[in-house]
Amino acid sequence: TLIFPQILPESWRSLSGGGIIGNSAFLAAYLILAVGMSLYLLIIFNNKWRWLFLAMSVLFLYTIIDTGNRGALLGIVIGVFFGLTLCLFFIRHKKIKIWSVISLIVLCFLFLILLLSRQSLFWQKYFPPLSSLANISFSSGTVGTRLMAWQSGWDGFKEKPILGWGWGNYEIIFNKYYNPQFLQSGFAE
Repeated sequence: TLIFPQILPESWRSLSGGGIIGNSAFLAAYLILAVGMSLYLLIIFNNKWRWLFLAMSVLFLYTIIDTGNRGALLGIVIGVFFGLTLCLFFIRHKKIKIWSVISLIVLCFLFLILLLSRQSLFWQKYFPPLSSLANISFSSGTVGTRLMAWQSGWDGFKEKPILGWGWGNYEIIFNKYYNPQFLQSGFAE
């Protein structure tokens, strides 16, 4: 569905399936780094290549949105928010500070509009990933099970805060501090 759809094999045409990586969550997470690098290169270069880096950033962002991965979208929004906030405190250039303030205000305003109109058919029809981002609940679904898993990890950290449990031994902590409420979400969790 992207570029040259008649040339690409059928399995590569859909980004919701993860493209050639095969997993949309991995593809979106990988592209977060690609967006950051292309934006960094856009900022440091002052020649004809800047437009290439801008085009790459837009293409990568489009691909992340097309995968529909809420975690990657939320990561980008939080990263942009903290990046702009850090610009306010650590950048001395007045013009950059002004643009950071304007960008923060616009970002907060857009997020407020999304939250207030999250049940609107407009979001569900034209921007399904943003619609799903606005409907995140901390008590149900994958967010709730992740919070329970993090609680297991935190309990394990409190038991052995200095040396820990060793490399790759999260399974031991998870089983020791298992929360039976995981079964409410099904056996897959």
